[in-house]
Amino acid sequence: MKEKVVWYEPLTDIKLYEGEAVDGLEHGYGTLYYADADINNPENPPIRYVGDFRKGSFHGFGTSYSRDGQEIYKGEWDSGVYGGFGKLFHEDENLLFEGEFHNGLELEVYKDRKDGVHQEYYTNGTLKYDGEWKDGYKSGFGKGYWQDGMIWYEGKFESGKPHGYGKMYYPSGRLRYEGKLKDMQFVGWGKEYYENGNLKFEGIMKKSTYFFYGARCYEVGKLYYEDGKLRYEGTFAGLKSYEFKQGIEYKSDGKLVNHG
Repeated sequence: MKEKVVWYEPLTDIKLYEGEAVDGLEHGYGTLYYADADINNPENPPIRYVGDFRKGSFHGFGTSYSRDGQEIYKGEWDSGVYGGFGKLFHEDENLLFEGEFHNGLELEVYKDRKDGVHQEYYTNGTLKYDGEWKDGYKSGFGKGYWQDGMIWYEGKFESGKPHGYGKMYYPSGRLRYEGKLKDMQFVGWGKEYYENGNLKFEGIMKKSTYFFYGARCYEVGKLYYEDGKLRYEGTFAGLKSYEFKQGIEYKSDGKLVNHG
């Protein structure tokens, strides 16, 4: 049954999605926000996408935006990628291309980039992806880059998404995560880091129905404070936010709390 929801980044008050959902997935009309918002202004994060969703993916008509609010693409989407008629804009907001897209690519580009090792570029000419492709999708080993040229991911891709072993990076270039991924989610064993370089979590994560870029679901492992001190060791519960299930919590004042 369709419902109106507002979802937040776990352990913070940063809003990630607001709109319609079915069975824990974005479905219908909604707004998705960038996860790396200003923590001091969590209710007004930059918009990433506004439009139609189907089972957690951009599907139908919608508009995607850069972090500074400029339109990137406006038009039809198919299972999370450009698909159908749309308009692609340059970073100076001028129209770059208007026409048919397939598998996230301009139709003619797709025909030339079905298989092999190829590069993809942002509208400003900087490298966006360098790696293997299959049937027009990023598949195999590759590297993805932010628009300013900093790497955001290196590792395995499948059907256009990080899938398998890989490393994700913050926009600053610092390592954010290393380990297993599935459909761009942290799934399986991995290590997550704070942007200051300290370890945040080490252990096993599981796939979450409440997925956004930046969200993850811990299953069992060790969680650390930002200063590097151990915060909790054990199992976790909860999907949209974390709950300590069975283990030991280490309070900042030195006290120990047993859970479960």
